[in-house]
Amino acid sequence: MPWILVGIGLLMYSPAYRAAHGGGWIGPLGTIWGGFGMTALLAVGAVTAVFAALERGASRPDFLENWNPRKLPPVRDPNRIPRGTSIADLVANVVFASWWVLFMSTPTVLDRPGIQIILAPAWIYFFWGYLVLAAGNIAMAGANLLQPNWTRTKAGLRLVTNLCGSALFCVLCQSDILLTISLAVDGSPNGQSIADAINTWASRVLPFAVGVGLLVLVVDVRRLIRSNAA
Repeated sequence: MPWILVGIGLLMYSPAYRAAHGGGWIGPLGTIWGGFGMTALLAVGAVTAVFAALERGASRPDFLENWNPRKLPPVRDPNRIPRGTSIADLVANVVFASWWVLFMSTPTVLDRPGIQIILAPAWIYFFWGYLVLAAGNIAMAGANLLQPNWTRTKAGLRLVTNLCGSALFCVLCQSDILLTISLAVDGSPNGQSIADAINTWASRVLPFAVGVGLLVLVVDVRRLIRSNAA
């Protein structure tokens, strides 16, 4: 989301930036949304393929003729954690933590001949906050691999980490974290005006961030209640 906001801000306020990327909006917007669109396409495509296969199997004339309730799988334990989920969680957090340390450890997140993006000094607190959360998620994923069941302790820790992550993001949206953008292009607008515009748009994301955080909180609370009842 921060990179999308930066790209849209440059397209809106920098004719020189638009000219450097083809002179229009279609090409740069396609580049900005390309990664997001591909991810959404893969997710929707996978779900569609699964349900298409289920529907095709259910449409066979003999679908129910050989059905035997004794062949049904055992009842799924809602507190059991699939090992595939734990492995994916572990890999995702290791990759994120590595990228976070390599590219986001300083306020100067982009320093190229044509553009420089500098974050506010308060960025260091967000950097360490998300790094600690990533380390906690790595440890929890490892524990879930060894003991693939939700316990009251693990469910409570997951609730705390998700709540802290959501709170950090909400504070980030209101922190005017983008200090300045410097463009080494003739005729480009003042970098501070671009930074201010992007910070304004980031603050408008706050209601959506709060909504997503509340949904995650509901899921985590349900998990905690379920683990207490087990």
